[in-house]
Amino acid sequence: MQYPVSQPVLTAEEVDFLNRFVDAYLVRYDAISAGIAAGLDSESAADYVYKILKTPYVVNRIRELEDAKLDELSTTELEELLRRRVLTGLVREAHYHGADSTHGARVSALSKLASLTGMDKPLKTENVTEHRGGVMMVPAMTDPATWSANAQAQQASLVTHGANSN
Repeated sequence: MQYPVSQPVLTAEEVDFLNRFVDAYLVRYDAISAGIAAGLDSESAADYVYKILKTPYVVNRIRELEDAKLDELSTTELEELLRRRVLTGLVREAHYHGADSTHGARVSALSKLASLTGMDKPLKTENVTEHRGGVMMVPAMTDPATWSANAQAQQASLVTHGANSN
């Protein structure tokens, strides 16, 4: 069981702003876009949204709404939702150039995206197998005596045909 994070008392205006932020955040999981949608200007959004994401009210609210949404989904819908979140997160990471980003994280995200979308499959090679003799077909027989009689007849036929071909 997860316990709620303790939180300070918030004004109605602060709760309203944080609820708008969380609602927008849960659509695309993009904190900066959520901050702008909640009412921050685009210049200050990048400075504040990651602090907002860590506030106890927002942490608890996101957890509460995600749990409620997950309970409503079927297994197939849940798998599709998680697949989309993973892909969206990887795309975001692959193209993020913020102060806390790294080149390694971008390359890793792009590599995983390539793998998930089938872009890194090996080239197809064609296998050509030629049969060059040395293979003996053994017919299915019901008993060894029948098999033996058929095998002797086939061997005699091979010897006869082999002698005639010279």
